[in-house]
Amino acid sequence: MPKEERLFAPETPLGKFEFAVRRAWCRETAYPGNQAEWSEDNPALGQCAVTLLVLMDYFPGGKILRSSEYHHYAYDFKGKVIDFTGEQFGAARKIEFDGERMRVDLLETEAAIQAGTPERYMLLAYKVREVLGCP
Repeated sequence: MPKEERLFAPETPLGKFEFAVRRAWCRETAYPGNQAEWSEDNPALGQCAVTLLVLMDYFPGGKILRSSEYHHYAYDFKGKVIDFTGEQFGAARKIEFDGERMRVDLLETEAAIQAGTPERYMLLAYKVREVLGCP
């Protein structure tokens, strides 16, 4: 079972977002290929693209980083790599990011549409707003 390790202090804006997104993850927001194995023991499983998209809504201006090895995404925001979902691979894994993507790549490509990414993103965004108490 991956250990939830908070990346940001809870009183910071990123800490508040992190708390909310971790509470909002569910089987329905996970990548379809991971939904059957998704569990509360590994809630980050299959959540990288949708988590990144919602993170960009709250903290715009960063770059989307991609790992070809893990087919995984993180966010470079003001020179700091933010990866809330890397824990899905285990704490001992070092993820190397070797490319960049655009937001449109995660939402509008054929692969994104087939994976239901736009719908999963909207669901996660709604659930994060609920946890944060936003309308």
